[in-house]
Amino acid sequence: MSLQAIIGQPCVVQTLFVDGNNVPVNVDNPRCTVFYLSTGGDKIVVVDSQPMLAVGVDVGRYRYTFSVPGSLNTGDSLYAEMEATDEALAGRYFVEQQLTAVAQDTNTGTMRTQFVRGG
Repeated sequence: MSLQAIIGQPCVVQTLFVDGNNVPVNVDNPRCTVFYLSTGGDKIVVVDSQPMLAVGVDVGRYRYTFSVPGSLNTGDSLYAEMEATDEALAGRYFVEQQLTAVAQDTNTGTMRTQFVRGG
C-alpha cells in the first residue's frame, strides 16, 4: 500500500533505519531523493539527495518534506529513496517508499460520527 501525496502541497516522508536485527540505529548522512516516471518512462527528479532531519528523540527515525509537483495527475506514482551510511560499520542503508498523487480534498471538512452497538 502506498502513501498519498496531495498534488501541489507539502508532503512528509519518513523512515526508520534499522540494523540486521531490526534494531533502530542512528545513521550518518541520511538523504532523500524523490522522483516519478514520465509517461515515456523517463525518471523525473523532484529533489535530489537532500539531507533528512532526525525526528525528535526517536533513534534512527528521519524525515524529509517536499512539495508535490502540480503537474502530476491523480493516481501518478512518486518514489522516495532514503539512504544513509554507518561510518563505524562501513554499512549502507536504503529504503524506498511509493506515494500516490491525489487531488486536493474538496470536502468541506464536515465529519460524521456513527456509533455502533456491539453485542
